[in-house]
Amino acid sequence: MIFWIASIAVFLVSLDSTILFAACAAIGASFPGTSAADMSWVLNAYTVEYAAALIPAGGLADAHGRKRIFLLGVSPLSRGIDCLWAAGNVGWLVAARILQAVGAALLTPASLSIAAVKVATRVTPTRDAKRPPDRMLQGLSDKYWGWMSARRMERELRREMQNQAAALAR
Repeated sequence: MIFWIASIAVFLVSLDSTILFAACAAIGASFPGTSAADMSWVLNAYTVEYAAALIPAGGLADAHGRKRIFLLGVSPLSRGIDCLWAAGNVGWLVAARILQAVGAALLTPASLSIAAVKVATRVTPTRDAKRPPDRMLQGLSDKYWGWMSARRMERELRREMQNQAAALAR
């Protein structure tokens, strides 16, 4: 369940970062007298703030816990959505998008690390469950996608053949 919540959060952040590009003309029509520069700020305020806050948010998730930062990010994201609906002018739209970006920046690294840990602990053997998440992900990438997977498979096959030979010799 936790994996799905984290995955949906990442999907919503992705959707939130791109959805206004499709609705730009309709938003501009809703606010008569809005210039192209104003609409550019409505679209780009989110991206600029999101990019600026993403790395520090990852550090906060590492320092204070993934779950705490994930929950902390839900509030500004949802409040920003509420403010979008209530915005009376383009300035409020920009402010609401910035608030959304702060929440999204808090959610993204926390939810990705939560999802990664859940996937890694399900796929890796139990002896690897105590390893830190970065080592688990390295193990997953080596095992399934990395260049080392062929070497690892060869080693495991050789070990298995030696075990079978030893069992036959007994």
